[in-house]
Amino acid sequence: MGLETEAGRNTAVGGLVGSLVGILGGPLGILTGWGIGAVIGGGYDYKRAEETTGTVAIVTSNMPPGGTAILAEVREADPQPVDLLAMRYDAVLERRPSDSVRTELKAMERAADRLRKDEAKERRDRKRAEAERKIKDGAAQLKQKIAG
Repeated sequence: MGLETEAGRNTAVGGLVGSLVGILGGPLGILTGWGIGAVIGGGYDYKRAEETTGTVAIVTSNMPPGGTAILAEVREADPQPVDLLAMRYDAVLERRPSDSVRTELKAMERAADRLRKDEAKERRDRKRAEAERKIKDGAAQLKQKIAG
């Protein structure tokens, strides 16, 4: 979950597609197309990286500073070998069904997305209210100048 194997892929593809489209505009079109395509692709890469980082943060949120977490899906006929390995390194071992872990992680990600959307909406609403207030104040000042 914390391993990003396609980092930069969308940026590169976006740049390539933009360059190909830009051929129609000559050398400047190629450069402009590449730049715009790379920026658009980079946005998708950023979103993927943010999601991956968020998942790792969820898994490691209960760890002590300096601790190490290993999240692994293990199919075992006998739990003793993994238990012995954990005991050897004084590790805390927690076994949970992978389906429940996936369900919890998805629920946490959805909650975090809702929170981000709510915060963005609040920021937009604040900015809108501030802009409306400035417009009203400006209109009032203009009326005063006209009347005065």
